[in-house]
Amino acid sequence: MTENIPGHGAPKEDKGAVVAVIEGTTSPECDEFVNKCVSKMKEAYPDVEFRLAVTSDVIRKVLAEQGERKNSVLGALAGLIDDGYSQIVVQPLYITPGNALHSIYPVVSGINNLVGPHGMLDIDGILISNPLLLKAEDYSNVAEALASIFNDGTVVLVASNEEGNADPTLCQLQMVLDEITGGRIVIATNNGYPGIEQVKNRLAHINAEKVILAPFTMVAGYHAKMDVYGDKESSWKNVLESAGHDVKVDERVLGKEDAILDLFVERLKQTAQSHNFL
Repeated sequence: MTENIPGHGAPKEDKGAVVAVIEGTTSPECDEFVNKCVSKMKEAYPDVEFRLAVTSDVIRKVLAEQGERKNSVLGALAGLIDDGYSQIVVQPLYITPGNALHSIYPVVSGINNLVGPHGMLDIDGILISNPLLLKAEDYSNVAEALASIFNDGTVVLVASNEEGNADPTLCQLQMVLDEITGGRIVIATNNGYPGIEQVKNRLAHINAEKVILAPFTMVAGYHAKMDVYGDKESSWKNVLESAGHDVKVDERVLGKEDAILDLFVERLKQTAQSHNFL
């Protein structure tokens, strides 16, 4: 029996694939967000295979108990390689380059270490694309998108910080938003900085009486909704109302906004074109 050795024999066919990565939630809005985002990516790359990966072990377990199996990043990549895909781009559907993004790197680098003319895997490799916010110009186009979505009034956008260690990114975004909107859009995080006290001080400084409160997430899960505008005393809505503000809740999430989803398509294009993938 003759063994096929990677890197020898007939040239392989370049088959492209994309793995869309999310942290995961059990909210039905999650599927709507992913489907809409992937649909936009398919318009740009109609001949490319698209698959989903969920990074949260807890969410994958809960979904499995409900009869819905989701792949991890490793599982999705292994499946694509087994199916003969040689050019793979991992597209994180994240806002920030936080801990959730960095958890992907060891998986991808481990596989890429096996790639090469004499390696175990006969593929071109795997690229990791960027989240919404990473390069300097990203902050401007995200800020402009937010200004177009929330185009009137004083708006407080509260991040859940599930992506982890995102405080510096949010602070930089705030600085760019100040330049573009004059400070009327305020970025905050539920479990980090800037927090509720910093937001109260900023609102007092700009004499904002009426405030629009919205989640700064792709999908608002149960806990995010409760933290931002739930009935509990410590919710952002109740705390800001106790501080004397007239609060109006805007339940829209970024995962439904074309201006945001189009930016993910641009991130994918930039990464794929950088190595002539897809």
